[in-house]
Amino acid sequence: MTSTFSPPRTRTRLPPADPRLLQAIRDSNIRVAASGLVQHALEALGDLHRLDESLYERFMEGGGRVDDDAAPEVLLRRLSTVTFRGLRGLLALCTRVKPKDPQSEREPESSDNEVDFDFGSIDDSPSGAHAAAQTLNLDDMDIGDLLEGIDEHEQRGEAERWAELLSQISSIDYGLRSQLKELDGRMENALSSRHVAQALEALDDTRSSTSEGIFALLSAVYAAFLPDVDPSGVAPGHLTSLQRALLVRRGLTELVRIVGPRNDTLQSQSSSPNKKERALQAIREAMTSFVQGEVFRAMRPADRWELTKFERALREQTGAAAQLTAEGLAKYLESLGSINRREVLIQHDQRAVEDLRESLSAARPLLEINTQVAADLVRKALAAALSLYGRNHANDELIVALRDAAPALETASEIEGTLDTLEILSADDLA
Repeated sequence: MTSTFSPPRTRTRLPPADPRLLQAIRDSNIRVAASGLVQHALEALGDLHRLDESLYERFMEGGGRVDDDAAPEVLLRRLSTVTFRGLRGLLALCTRVKPKDPQSEREPESSDNEVDFDFGSIDDSPSGAHAAAQTLNLDDMDIGDLLEGIDEHEQRGEAERWAELLSQISSIDYGLRSQLKELDGRMENALSSRHVAQALEALDDTRSSTSEGIFALLSAVYAAFLPDVDPSGVAPGHLTSLQRALLVRRGLTELVRIVGPRNDTLQSQSSSPNKKERALQAIREAMTSFVQGEVFRAMRPADRWELTKFERALREQTGAAAQLTAEGLAKYLESLGSINRREVLIQHDQRAVEDLRESLSAARPLLEINTQVAADLVRKALAAALSLYGRNHANDELIVALRDAAPALETASEIEGTLDTLEILSADDLA
């Protein structure tokens, strides 16, 4: 019996290349390198996103504990390796795309120990471009390079943009390597002292900080060659630290607005049994919905575990036990207001209040002159005000009223009424 030999298939974890990017870049070297950076950045972000679930699973499996039985050293090391594997691959690629030192020009471009990137070597050969294209035929793209009358100025502009991008990548690369080095040190110190909780914290902190750098690199590539493309659409599951913090703050504020009044009803001696039961059921439903939503997934693993325990207890308990749990939940949610002390939110809120005040001060004089321009300024002020939701409970009712009213700002009276409300919010001293 004869058999035919089939060459081994190269397996890749990388997402497919973005055809828009491949079409936008004429230079084949730059095209393959830029596309590879995007593919590896997306892979690295995917790995970091999976860490969030992995950390939560560690809490769940250990019943919320972080001792050695819940998260043994070998699992934590494996978790760290898998989580940052994509990032380390991205950093290795960054090293390859950087301009080579003239002294190393004669050194071979590859060695037995060099990382084998799935998109191929960064050259203009068909084999070097094949994996980066994956679903596209790069030979078709190369036809443009052979056409007569290519604008040399545009070619120089593309090379200049690439050089500027490499400078940005160099800075991002340095920051990401520093964060990984710091992680390695924190992990070794924590595990050598058998402080598993500190190791988990180091992993979660590094996930958050490195995701910012990776997304910055991704954004830089698109800003250089496809400035009209929103990078958030390329990595739809990614949230910056600020976006995550704002999402959690809004979600927790909404939950507090549901749980707080119902808990007051539960704790009141004047409430009838039927009224208490309805209040308890409302809290149960709110918690079940919350732990299934995106705000819950954006929270830190330890906070998610605590809320999971409250949700389970409320489902299982009745009477006095459930009443006590609801009281504990209300107090715990109040403690989560400490999210406003995160530096990323402090800076955001300061900018938002400044934008709010500037827009209002400019809008008021224009109200009698040009209502359209005044309306645009009020819309900007309104957006700034809405982003402050959850920062100050005293202002939240006003913000909710504005949000629910959704003023169209089509008449002078409506603009002026919205201005009056926003000016109350602008008095926030951020204390």
